[in-house]
Amino acid sequence: MCGIVGFIKGRSFVDDCFNTQTILQKMSAQIAHRGPDSAGLWINNEAQVALGHLRLSILDLTDNGHQPMISHSGRYVIIFNGEIYNHIELRQKIPLFYKGNSDTETLLAAIEVWGIRGALDQIEGMFAFAVFDNLKKELTLARDRVGEKPLYYGWQGKGLDRVFLFGSELKALRAHPGFEDKLNSNSVHLYLKHSNVPAPYSIYEGVYKLGPGEFAVLSIHKEEIKIEKYWNLIDLISIRDKSRFIGSASDASKILEVIISEAIGRQLMSDVPLGLFLSGGIDSSLVAALAQSRMDKPLNSFAIGFTEDAYNEAHYAKAVAKHLKTNHHEIYITPSDAMSVIPKLSTIYDEPFADSSQIPMIMVSQLARSKVTVALSGDGGDELFGGYNRYRANYGVLKSIKLLPLGLRKMVAKAVHSISTEKWSAIEREIVDRLPSRFNYSNIAEKMHKVAIFIESNSAIDAYDKLSSNWTDTTKIVNNGIHSSIAFSAQLNNLGLSNAEVMMAMDMLNYLPNDILTKVDRASMSASLEVRAPFLDINVINFAWKLPQALKINGADTKWILRDILRRHVPNHLTDRPKMGFGVPLGGWLRGPLRGWAEDLLSQQKVKSHGLFSEEEIRILWKSHLEGKSGLQNKIWAILMFQAWVDSQTK
Repeated sequence: MCGIVGFIKGRSFVDDCFNTQTILQKMSAQIAHRGPDSAGLWINNEAQVALGHLRLSILDLTDNGHQPMISHSGRYVIIFNGEIYNHIELRQKIPLFYKGNSDTETLLAAIEVWGIRGALDQIEGMFAFAVFDNLKKELTLARDRVGEKPLYYGWQGKGLDRVFLFGSELKALRAHPGFEDKLNSNSVHLYLKHSNVPAPYSIYEGVYKLGPGEFAVLSIHKEEIKIEKYWNLIDLISIRDKSRFIGSASDASKILEVIISEAIGRQLMSDVPLGLFLSGGIDSSLVAALAQSRMDKPLNSFAIGFTEDAYNEAHYAKAVAKHLKTNHHEIYITPSDAMSVIPKLSTIYDEPFADSSQIPMIMVSQLARSKVTVALSGDGGDELFGGYNRYRANYGVLKSIKLLPLGLRKMVAKAVHSISTEKWSAIEREIVDRLPSRFNYSNIAEKMHKVAIFIESNSAIDAYDKLSSNWTDTTKIVNNGIHSSIAFSAQLNNLGLSNAEVMMAMDMLNYLPNDILTKVDRASMSASLEVRAPFLDINVINFAWKLPQALKINGADTKWILRDILRRHVPNHLTDRPKMGFGVPLGGWLRGPLRGWAEDLLSQQKVKSHGLFSEEEIRILWKSHLEGKSGLQNKIWAILMFQAWVDSQTK
């Protein structure tokens, strides 16, 4: 795992090579945390191309893995961030003389034999890379299929200062003197809607994110950037009728276990210490079980806990770890711990990002990095196998209420929304806590308000849009720009998907890369930790989309097939409980220990400083939250993270 950075043209090349090298070093220094083991530069003054690389050594710890790396023929120069999990198999297909054992050298060999486009079809892994073709004088940028690794790019400046910038993080681009630092007000709307700035946009004008499964080609003689898809989830779904799984549920479960286990086997390949995240839920427990079964000594496992019972899963993780005999480590987060992390969030995430689970993600990454350099995670299991409660609610609630008049449904939903967090908590204590464990849901207020959204929605797409949005109309809170949206529903039409499957596909296209994987990448890399997600292996993805929905959502059970596999490794009573998610007790913290910090950022002076937000709307929002109105904490967190980001840019 590494960091990459570079640029083409710009005044530095006109001035002198020393200036170019100084700028490239400054850009590289901004992302040194992504690659603390070594750094390398490559500059071609004639072509006016500069490439920088920061290395976190995982495979082949010798200098044979040093980058930028030049191909055997000298035609290609690469800077690579990520892991190619099938690089050993690829070497068998390309019997060349290899200097070392790094997957970067394997990738370069694949590019020489098959070309960049052909190599992208062959490689399996998580990656973002830049390749300069000395023959064609072209720069190619590429990103992995589902978007595990980030890559920003864009033209900035004018005249002699006109420069094409790219890198793993925005802070590297900002270090170039040609960077214009101009806010994209439309991206602010997207951010408030999604709690992140979704690809292809960034918070800055003229700077973009390369999308999952995309590659971009830029000739040094032109400014036009050609972007193509080499892999698309829509294409995979569109051909599934020709390859649907038609065997028994038992057969599907056994085949999937082999596929996941093989993916884990490839991802256990490492020349440095390796461990795993363990929440005690279905996904991480299954990864832990299959990973530990392949090891001859205990793996290190890591968990985060909260003193607030409604958000705490650490004791479940500890029980699973004890059963699997992993070497388990855990820490409990307090509000003061959160405050130690919060000032760093703007720097770590580079642009506004408001998934509050970023806090425990950073802390569990720091905990893991104290023992290991690589950690496996369960990310992707929910999106592929129907794990989120909204899928089951879609399947159950909409089916049950679709015959009721919409007007009546909206009245019921309004009544649910009107009940405060405190009242729902009382209901939870008096009623829900007495139910059997499989129905003993935590955070009942949040879940009931989500059910209300289904009740008041016209369709699954309508419900998904509301559930995945902080604001359905951001013009109420943002003074400038246009209310923006990204929509994948049109692409999913006529594919024969159920409502739940449409939601799963939309999560794979939007929520997974723009929220979950962004959160994990920035948090883990801030601690110089590599995180791998076996469920996002392309073979797992391909098989998952061949399966019928009934093997994923089966009555009250989500992720039925993963549960079935897990029962063969972990006793059912250790993991059979309602899904909690990786949340934090944000609402209570904002009313209590974080209130002073929040009110400083929401002060009239700081809100007026940029003129983007409605001061009145923010005042009403904050007052309502303090008075106990439920469901507002995520909106407030989004505002706070933007305010904190703006504040950090002025320092």
